[in-house]
Amino acid sequence: MVDFFIFFGMLMRMVINSIAQVILFSIIPLAWWFFTARKRANFFEWIGFKRPKFQDKSKLWKTIVAATLVFAAVLALTVQGLLPQTNDLLWGLRTVDLGLFILLPIAVYAFLQTGLSEEIFFRGFLAKRLISKFGFVAGNIVQALIFAFMHLAFVILIGTELGILGNFLVFAIPMIFSWLAGYINEKIGSGSILPGWIMHGTANFITAGLYVLAII
Repeated sequence: MVDFFIFFGMLMRMVINSIAQVILFSIIPLAWWFFTARKRANFFEWIGFKRPKFQDKSKLWKTIVAATLVFAAVLALTVQGLLPQTNDLLWGLRTVDLGLFILLPIAVYAFLQTGLSEEIFFRGFLAKRLISKFGFVAGNIVQALIFAFMHLAFVILIGTELGILGNFLVFAIPMIFSWLAGYINEKIGSGSILPGWIMHGTANFITAGLYVLAII
């Protein structure tokens, strides 16, 4: 039997945390847009929060599905030890029986708190500004390296001991994913960040779901 008050409390905490993180990750992009581009395009168009246009839908979705599954599988093998340290609510979800309702807060965490906030900043803002300045090849590589470095720096700051191989994977996996998301967004998805958001959110949803269900 689902305890409604436990479920509602956890869901609201996850929603509040997610909104706060999306706002935090949007402050710099919003300020940059306001002072440099507000007369040329609205904010959502500027960051690529728009419907993608592509000629080969089959190619796009096959690429997204394959990349997401591979990323989620590798992610599940390397970061499960980090999840309780980076998000105590995921640990809380692991200790209660909410049935299928448990998928809702996991989805909020995966698609809003991590997926949307990071895609707005890294692919919607940082990648587009770097690509505009230095070209696609250099800009996409640099944003991928920054994305990876930020993940590694966070792991180091919270004091997690992963060893040389673990630290390498924490750096390499986000770097490869970030480069691929940038490529799909810009080269296949006509500059939309929605394909990357789908990939990011789905991979995190799979990983967090496996963790909460005590499968990993």
